[in-house]
Amino acid sequence: MNEFWEKTLGVIARAQDEIVKVSQFGKTQIDRSFLVHERNKLFSKLGQLSVEKIKEGKISFPEGERLAEQIERLNKRIEEMGARMKDLTKALSHKLEADSDTEEKKEVSSKKIRIKKKKSA
Repeated sequence: MNEFWEKTLGVIARAQDEIVKVSQFGKTQIDRSFLVHERNKLFSKLGQLSVEKIKEGKISFPEGERLAEQIERLNKRIEEMGARMKDLTKALSHKLEADSDTEEKKEVSSKKIRIKKKKSA
């Protein structure tokens, strides 16, 4: 019986060690992901600053200028799509209001018909 408990305790100790390793792996993975995210934010900020300096003429290299132009074109398209979305939202709102008004009129009309039927009955 004593041998059984020793084996059981050994298994439990190994399982505990594995749980600790998996926990450490998970924490390390989360920490690494956070650092990658922070680095990417810094790259983004560096890119934004670079584009500004290229526009100001303080940095000059052909590839950077070409990328800055592409960014400007994308920004313009993004703004155009934003404006289009506003227009569509307004149109949708007006349609929903019109549909709502139509439904209310149908309801009123149905009530009038029921009232007339009751009176004539």
